[in-house]
Amino acid sequence: MRSRKAGGEVTLTIVRWIVTPIYGQVSTMSRRKVRSIEGQRFGDALRRLRKERGMSQERLSEAANLTDDYIGFIERGENVPTLTVILKLAKALNVDAGDLLAEFTLPTLKRMKL
Repeated sequence: MRSRKAGGEVTLTIVRWIVTPIYGQVSTMSRRKVRSIEGQRFGDALRRLRKERGMSQERLSEAANLTDDYIGFIERGENVPTLTVILKLAKALNVDAGDLLAEFTLPTLKRMKL
């Protein structure tokens, strides 16, 4: 940046801009105030499958194109994922989507208050 004085005024001339890219995703997500039983069950299944594959939350989030915070919210049952998110997680974990929902059998669903 250069400056010049001209009759009491200061004039600034910008010579060069430097742009620094910011990596990562910034978003706000609503979380449930009360954890639902289905959210907790899904989160437990996700955590189990992730750990069986030796993946960290960060690695899974990168593979699924989600934030690591969101993975944590899901695993704790604070967020219940959409179908699209379930499909992204299944692909990232290299499992069938049904494997993430395996605990949701008909007898289990009948016992749950949905």
